[in-house]
Amino acid sequence: MSRSLVLDPPFDLCCCQLVMSNEEVQAVTSLLWNNYPSSIVLTLISYEYLLQFEKEVTYVWQKRWSLMSWLYLTVSFPLLTHS
Repeated sequence: MSRSLVLDPPFDLCCCQLVMSNEEVQAVTSLLWNNYPSSIVLTLISYEYLLQFEKEVTYVWQKRWSLMSWLYLTVSFPLLTHS
């Protein structure tokens, strides 16, 4: 004897259809297109940072603090947090 699950129409699993207006479809599509490049750029920036980390430790953190050290830190770290 098999048992079947009967659900009310809003929860019918067989006929799941998402109804969105054209404006909603365009909004979701634009969010996806904006998200893909952001993910790619964030990945590339993170990869470049990992590649350069050893040089940063050698040339910035282990050296005496100078104007160039401060300028480097002022420019590089806000860019990492902004992206």
